[in-house]
Amino acid sequence: MNKTNYKELVEKYGTPLYIFDSSEAKERINGIKEILPKNTKLCYAIKANAFLVNELKNENLMFEVCSPGELSICEEKQLLPKKIVFSGVCKTLEDIKRAYNLKVNTITLESLLHCEYLIKTVKSEKEHTQDVIIRLSNGNQFGMSKEDVYECVKLLKPYSNINIRGIHFFTGTQKKIKKITEEITFIEDFCDKLQSDTGIIFSSIEYGPGLSYEYFSEKDQNRNFIELEQFSSL
Repeated sequence: MNKTNYKELVEKYGTPLYIFDSSEAKERINGIKEILPKNTKLCYAIKANAFLVNELKNENLMFEVCSPGELSICEEKQLLPKKIVFSGVCKTLEDIKRAYNLKVNTITLESLLHCEYLIKTVKSEKEHTQDVIIRLSNGNQFGMSKEDVYECVKLLKPYSNINIRGIHFFTGTQKKIKKITEEITFIEDFCDKLQSDTGIIFSSIEYGPGLSYEYFSEKDQNRNFIELEQFSSL
């Protein structure tokens, strides 16, 4: 909601009441863009707040969509498929077929099973070039091991209409700059070696820094870009 008298809304609807200020969200997005390098593309995970999809759909953003329900929300709000990164660990064959036929921008492959599903999809559905990004795990249950990433690349290479856009790497939130620095060094080295070993060339590293956030601070966190500025300088 823009330029709304919050007190009037509370009086009208009572409490508890959640008020979403789209102008504040857009201001925050623009503040982040000003700090990050110009070749950085922001991706908004709609699970954070699906109510904002309609308000943000015309912004220069990608949207991470992690479930069939979230994908339905995007369709309902007429979000352009070229802005959708379809992620999520529990995708079925039908989920991948649906995203493929919608021609979403990117499908994230989080397991060798997802890789197999995509191959079945491109064999059975009307052909178009589909960008994919492969998720590398940091040792937890999300994403693939290094060995599985290599195997996935090997399985996908014969298909000219599957374009490996890059590697996705996210290890959690509330991380300090030292940890983020270590992760950036690791993922850059891994991607360099993967391209050298396999002969593939990709254009992106999708990285979630997981910057810390002071939930109980009395400061206005919408104006706090200190850690983001440190991250941008790495």
